[in-house]
Amino acid sequence: MAQAIAQAIQRGTHLVARYGGKELGIILLCTNLAGAMQVVEVIRAHIQELQYPHAALEINPFLTASLGVASILPHAFCQSSPPP
Repeated sequence: MAQAIAQAIQRGTHLVARYGGKELGIILLCTNLAGAMQVVEVIRAHIQELQYPHAALEINPFLTASLGVASILPHAFCQSSPPP
């Protein structure tokens, strides 16, 4: 899972952090909603390609992920300091 996320995170200003036991949060600094959706789709596709076995799942034998996106841009910051 970490490998799939790492492949999707492209900017040095992006941050991935564990939030709880199995939850992760990804902060995409100065990324609009369309850009965040693209990152989520890349993560989803990489996880699907991994076909990591998960014996406890009855519906699907492979690891899956639930992904969601929320977006807010502090325009003054993002316009004056474009991310690297």
